[in-house]
Amino acid sequence: MIRLQTNLKTTIYKSGDVVYREGDKGDSMFIVDEEHGGVLDVKHGEVTVHKYIKGETFGESSLLMGRPRS
Repeated sequence: MIRLQTNLKTTIYKSGDVVYREGDKGDSMFIVDEEHGGVLDVKHGEVTVHKYIKGETFGESSLLMGRPRS
């Protein structure tokens, strides 16, 4: 279903960029590009707690539930 969307916006992040922070308003979700994407480290402070790779999505729960990012 997500791949059928036509209102998607491409944003390119560089190493060290922050996609969102805990507590931010959840008004969008994200997909790591399947062709050109890399690895996205999810950190709590300086500790990596998860990694997203090509084709994975994130941020959908805050978007769907209307809650701040966790």
